[in-house]
Amino acid sequence: MRNFLIPLVALIALAGCASDDSGGATGEPASSANAPATSTTEVDAGPVVVGVGEKISIPCSPTASSDCMTVTFTDIRPDVPCEMSGQTLENDRAIAIDVRAEMPTTVDPEFHSPFRSFPWSTFSSDNRFTGVMEKGCGGDYSSNDLMNEFPGGYAEATVYLDVPADVRSVVFEPDRDTTYLIEVTDPPDAPVSQSQSAAAVAPAATSAPAAPSAPAALPAPSVSSAPPVMGFTEAPGHGVPTPMSKVVSHCGDPMIHQPGTTFFTDGSTGWTQSCAAQMG
Repeated sequence: MRNFLIPLVALIALAGCASDDSGGATGEPASSANAPATSTTEVDAGPVVVGVGEKISIPCSPTASSDCMTVTFTDIRPDVPCEMSGQTLENDRAIAIDVRAEMPTTVDPEFHSPFRSFPWSTFSSDNRFTGVMEKGCGGDYSSNDLMNEFPGGYAEATVYLDVPADVRSVVFEPDRDTTYLIEVTDPPDAPVSQSQSAAAVAPAATSAPAAPSAPAALPAPSVSSAPPVMGFTEAPGHGVPTPMSKVVSHCGDPMIHQPGTTFFTDGSTGWTQSCAAQMG
Protein backbone atom coordinates (compact mmCIF):
# COMPACT_ATOMS: atom_id res chain seq x y z
CA MET A 1 0.00 0.00 0.00
CA ARG A 2 2.80 2.45 0.83
CA ASN A 3 4.53 1.83 -2.51
CA PHE A 4 1.29 2.62 -4.32
CA LEU A 5 0.57 5.95 -2.50
CA ILE A 6 3.96 7.55 -3.23
CA PRO A 7 3.66 7.37 -7.08
CA LEU A 8 0.04 8.54 -6.82
CA VAL A 9 1.01 11.70 -4.88
CA ALA A 10 3.80 12.42 -7.33
CA LEU A 11 1.40 12.03 -10.26
CA ILE A 12 -1.07 14.52 -8.73
CA ALA A 13 1.74 17.06 -8.18
CA LEU A 14 2.90 16.75 -11.79
CA ALA A 15 -0.67 17.25 -13.02
CA GLY A 16 -0.91 20.46 -11.01
CA CYS A 17 2.31 21.81 -12.53
CA ALA A 18 1.10 20.93 -16.02
CA SER A 19 -2.12 22.83 -15.32
CA ASP A 20 -0.14 25.96 -14.23
CA ASP A 21 2.07 25.84 -17.32
CA SER A 22 -0.87 25.50 -19.71
CA GLY A 23 -2.60 28.42 -18.01
CA GLY A 24 0.53 30.54 -18.45
CA ALA A 25 0.80 29.47 -22.08
CA THR A 26 -2.60 30.93 -22.85
CA GLY A 27 -1.17 34.35 -21.89
CA GLU A 28 -4.37 35.56 -20.26
CA PRO A 29 -3.18 36.02 -16.65
CA ALA A 30 0.42 36.78 -17.63
CA SER A 31 -0.46 39.50 -20.12
CA SER A 32 -2.62 41.41 -17.65
CA ALA A 33 -0.05 41.11 -14.88
CA ASN A 34 2.95 42.11 -16.97
CA ALA A 35 1.31 44.70 -19.25
CA PRO A 36 3.35 47.94 -19.18
CA ALA A 37 1.67 50.95 -17.61
CA THR A 38 0.60 53.60 -20.10
CA SER A 39 2.01 57.11 -19.69
CA THR A 40 1.05 60.54 -21.06
CA THR A 41 3.73 62.97 -22.24
CA GLU A 42 2.86 66.63 -21.90
CA VAL A 43 3.59 68.62 -25.05
CA ASP A 44 4.32 72.35 -24.99
CA ALA A 45 1.41 74.08 -26.68
CA GLY A 46 3.72 76.84 -27.97
CA PRO A 47 2.81 80.53 -28.28
CA VAL A 48 -0.68 81.56 -27.21
CA VAL A 49 -2.59 83.83 -29.60
CA VAL A 50 -4.44 86.63 -27.80
CA GLY A 51 -6.91 89.08 -29.22
CA VAL A 52 -7.95 92.61 -28.39
CA GLY A 53 -9.74 92.72 -25.04
CA GLU A 54 -8.43 89.37 -23.76
CA LYS A 55 -6.73 89.36 -20.37
CA ILE A 56 -3.33 87.77 -19.71
CA SER A 57 -2.44 86.66 -16.20
CA ILE A 58 1.21 87.21 -15.24
CA PRO A 59 2.31 84.89 -12.38
CA CYS A 60 4.44 86.26 -9.56
CA SER A 61 7.20 83.87 -10.67
CA PRO A 62 7.49 81.01 -13.20
CA THR A 63 6.71 78.48 -10.44
CA ALA A 64 4.16 80.52 -8.49
CA SER A 65 0.47 79.61 -8.39
CA SER A 66 -0.65 83.19 -7.77
CA ASP A 67 -0.73 86.11 -10.22
CA CYS A 68 0.83 89.52 -9.64
CA MET A 69 -0.38 91.34 -12.77
CA THR A 70 -3.13 91.19 -15.37
CA VAL A 71 -2.43 92.63 -18.83
CA THR A 72 -5.07 93.54 -21.43
CA PHE A 73 -4.34 94.72 -24.96
CA THR A 74 -7.29 97.05 -25.37
CA ASP A 75 -6.55 98.08 -28.97
CA ILE A 76 -3.99 97.63 -31.74
CA ARG A 77 -3.45 100.07 -34.61
CA PRO A 78 -1.34 98.36 -37.27
CA ASP A 79 -0.03 101.46 -39.03
CA VAL A 80 0.36 104.80 -37.28
CA PRO A 81 2.34 107.95 -38.08
CA CYS A 82 5.40 108.33 -35.89
CA GLU A 83 6.88 111.79 -35.54
CA MET A 84 10.00 111.95 -33.37
CA SER A 85 12.33 114.87 -32.84
CA GLY A 86 15.71 114.14 -34.41
CA GLN A 87 14.96 110.44 -34.88
CA THR A 88 13.67 108.12 -37.60
CA LEU A 89 12.37 104.57 -37.63
CA GLU A 90 14.96 101.83 -38.05
CA ASN A 91 12.33 99.68 -39.76
CA ASP A 92 9.49 100.63 -42.11
CA ARG A 93 6.42 101.27 -39.99
CA ALA A 94 5.10 101.78 -36.47
CA ILE A 95 2.41 99.84 -34.64
CA ALA A 96 0.51 101.20 -31.63
CA ILE A 97 -0.77 98.86 -28.91
CA ASP A 98 -2.96 100.21 -26.11
CA VAL A 99 -2.22 98.35 -22.87
CA ARG A 100 -3.91 98.21 -19.47
CA ALA A 101 -2.01 96.57 -16.61
CA GLU A 102 -3.59 95.86 -13.21
CA MET A 103 -2.10 94.54 -9.98
CA PRO A 104 -3.75 93.06 -6.88
CA THR A 105 -3.31 94.72 -3.51
CA THR A 106 -1.02 91.99 -2.20
CA VAL A 107 1.99 91.35 -4.43
CA ASP A 108 5.12 89.27 -4.04
CA PRO A 109 7.92 91.77 -3.14
CA GLU A 110 10.25 89.97 -5.57
CA PHE A 111 7.91 90.53 -8.54
CA HIS A 112 9.05 92.93 -11.27
CA SER A 113 6.95 94.21 -14.13
CA PRO A 114 7.57 92.21 -17.34
CA PHE A 115 7.65 95.48 -19.29
CA ARG A 116 11.05 96.28 -17.77
CA SER A 117 12.82 93.62 -19.84
CA PHE A 118 11.96 94.82 -23.39
CA PRO A 119 9.45 91.97 -23.97
CA TRP A 120 8.60 92.83 -27.60
CA SER A 121 9.54 91.19 -30.91
CA THR A 122 7.81 90.33 -34.19
CA PHE A 123 7.29 87.61 -36.78
CA SER A 124 7.16 88.71 -40.43
CA SER A 125 5.09 87.10 -43.17
CA ASP A 126 8.04 84.82 -44.02
CA ASN A 127 8.34 83.81 -40.31
CA ARG A 128 11.42 85.99 -39.80
CA PHE A 129 11.89 86.81 -36.09
CA THR A 130 12.97 90.36 -35.24
CA GLY A 131 13.56 92.05 -31.90
CA VAL A 132 11.94 95.49 -31.84
CA MET A 133 12.20 98.59 -29.67
CA GLU A 134 9.63 100.92 -28.20
CA LYS A 135 9.47 104.43 -29.63
CA GLY A 136 8.06 107.71 -28.37
CA CYS A 137 5.91 108.56 -31.35
CA GLY A 138 4.49 112.04 -31.04
CA GLY A 139 6.30 112.49 -27.73
CA ASP A 140 4.13 109.83 -26.04
CA TYR A 141 6.24 107.92 -23.49
CA SER A 142 3.39 106.66 -21.35
CA SER A 143 4.76 103.13 -21.83
CA ASN A 144 7.32 103.96 -19.11
CA ASP A 145 4.45 103.73 -16.59
CA LEU A 146 4.14 100.00 -17.34
CA MET A 147 7.68 99.38 -16.09
CA ASN A 148 6.68 100.14 -12.51
CA GLU A 149 4.90 98.10 -9.83
CA PHE A 150 1.65 99.56 -8.47
CA PRO A 151 -0.02 97.13 -5.99
CA GLY A 152 -3.76 97.70 -5.87
CA GLY A 153 -3.65 100.03 -8.87
CA TYR A 154 -3.41 100.05 -12.64
CA ALA A 155 -1.61 101.77 -15.50
CA GLU A 156 -2.79 102.55 -19.03
CA ALA A 157 -0.37 103.35 -21.83
CA THR A 158 0.22 103.21 -25.56
CA VAL A 159 3.23 101.21 -26.72
CA TYR A 160 4.67 102.25 -30.08
CA LEU A 161 6.81 99.59 -31.77
CA ASP A 162 9.20 100.09 -34.69
CA VAL A 163 8.38 97.03 -36.84
CA PRO A 164 9.12 95.63 -40.33
CA ALA A 165 6.65 96.45 -43.10
CA ASP A 166 5.58 92.82 -43.53
CA VAL A 167 4.93 92.17 -39.84
CA ARG A 168 2.48 89.31 -39.28
CA SER A 169 2.29 89.19 -35.48
CA VAL A 170 3.71 90.95 -32.44
CA VAL A 171 5.36 88.76 -29.80
CA PHE A 172 4.97 89.55 -26.09
CA GLU A 173 7.21 87.52 -23.74
CA PRO A 174 6.56 88.31 -20.07
CA ASP A 175 9.10 85.61 -19.11
CA ARG A 176 11.29 83.00 -20.77
CA ASP A 177 8.68 80.27 -20.44
CA THR A 178 5.65 82.12 -21.83
CA THR A 179 5.02 83.64 -25.26
CA TYR A 180 1.93 85.44 -26.53
CA LEU A 181 1.18 86.39 -30.14
CA ILE A 182 -0.87 89.44 -31.11
CA GLU A 183 -1.96 88.97 -34.70
CA VAL A 184 -1.72 91.97 -37.01
CA THR A 185 -4.95 91.42 -38.94
CA ASP A 186 -5.10 94.68 -40.87
CA PRO A 187 -1.78 95.26 -42.68
CA PRO A 188 -1.66 98.29 -44.96
CA ASP A 189 -2.01 97.74 -48.71
CA ALA A 190 1.12 99.77 -49.37
CA PRO A 191 3.52 100.06 -46.41
CA VAL A 192 4.97 103.55 -46.09
CA SER A 193 8.75 103.64 -46.30
CA GLN A 194 10.97 105.75 -44.05
CA SER A 195 11.67 108.22 -46.87
CA GLN A 196 7.96 108.63 -47.53
CA SER A 197 7.28 109.06 -43.83
CA ALA A 198 10.02 111.68 -43.56
CA ALA A 199 8.64 113.56 -46.57
CA ALA A 200 5.15 113.52 -45.09
CA VAL A 201 6.36 114.69 -41.69
CA ALA A 202 8.72 117.40 -42.98
CA PRO A 203 6.07 120.01 -43.92
CA ALA A 204 4.38 119.71 -40.54
CA ALA A 205 7.72 120.07 -38.77
CA THR A 206 8.72 123.18 -40.68
CA SER A 207 5.32 124.80 -40.18
CA ALA A 208 5.30 124.21 -36.44
CA PRO A 209 6.02 127.49 -34.61
CA ALA A 210 8.18 125.79 -31.97
CA ALA A 211 10.58 124.26 -34.52
CA PRO A 212 13.02 127.24 -34.78
CA SER A 213 13.58 127.28 -31.02
CA ALA A 214 14.29 123.53 -30.75
CA PRO A 215 18.03 123.67 -31.68
CA ALA A 216 18.61 126.44 -29.15
CA ALA A 217 17.48 124.12 -26.34
CA LEU A 218 20.63 122.01 -26.73
CA PRO A 219 23.89 123.63 -25.53
CA ALA A 220 25.98 123.49 -28.70
CA PRO A 221 29.39 124.07 -27.05
CA SER A 222 29.09 121.12 -24.68
CA VAL A 223 27.86 118.78 -27.43
CA SER A 224 30.64 119.68 -29.83
CA SER A 225 33.35 119.40 -27.16
CA ALA A 226 32.18 116.02 -25.88
CA PRO A 227 33.20 112.78 -27.62
CA PRO A 228 30.47 111.21 -29.77
CA VAL A 229 28.04 108.83 -28.08
CA MET A 230 28.78 105.23 -29.10
CA GLY A 231 25.75 102.94 -29.20
CA PHE A 232 22.58 102.08 -31.09
CA THR A 233 18.79 102.31 -30.80
CA GLU A 234 17.98 98.74 -31.79
CA ALA A 235 17.03 96.07 -29.23
CA PRO A 236 19.97 94.86 -27.09
CA GLY A 237 22.02 92.34 -29.03
CA HIS A 238 20.63 93.48 -32.42
CA GLY A 239 22.88 96.45 -33.14
CA VAL A 240 26.52 97.45 -33.55
CA PRO A 241 27.87 100.45 -31.60
CA THR A 242 28.40 103.42 -33.91
CA PRO A 243 28.77 107.19 -33.31
CA MET A 244 25.36 108.66 -32.56
CA SER A 245 24.11 112.24 -32.93
CA LYS A 246 22.22 111.98 -29.65
CA VAL A 247 22.55 113.42 -26.17
CA VAL A 248 22.32 111.07 -23.19
CA SER A 249 19.76 112.13 -20.61
CA HIS A 250 20.50 109.36 -18.10
CA CYS A 251 21.40 105.70 -17.82
CA GLY A 252 18.96 103.00 -16.75
CA ASP A 253 18.59 101.64 -13.26
CA PRO A 254 20.85 98.54 -12.99
CA MET A 255 18.28 96.96 -10.66
CA ILE A 256 15.55 96.92 -13.31
CA HIS A 257 17.17 97.57 -16.70
CA GLN A 258 19.65 95.67 -18.82
CA PRO A 259 23.26 96.96 -18.69
CA GLY A 260 23.74 99.72 -21.23
CA THR A 261 20.10 100.86 -21.26
CA THR A 262 20.15 104.58 -22.14
CA PHE A 263 17.54 107.33 -22.15
CA PHE A 264 18.24 110.17 -24.61
CA THR A 265 17.10 113.77 -24.38
CA ASP A 266 14.85 113.35 -27.43
CA GLY A 267 12.78 110.79 -25.52
CA SER A 268 14.10 107.70 -27.31
CA THR A 269 15.88 104.76 -25.70
CA GLY A 270 18.76 102.54 -26.73
CA TRP A 271 22.13 101.12 -25.68
CA THR A 272 25.41 103.00 -25.20
CA GLN A 273 28.92 101.98 -24.19
CA SER A 274 29.11 104.68 -21.52
CA CYS A 275 25.95 103.44 -19.74
CA ALA A 276 27.09 99.83 -20.09
CA ALA A 277 30.31 100.74 -18.25
CA GLN A 278 28.47 102.81 -15.65
CA MET A 279 25.85 100.14 -14.91
CA GLY A 280 28.50 97.45 -14.55
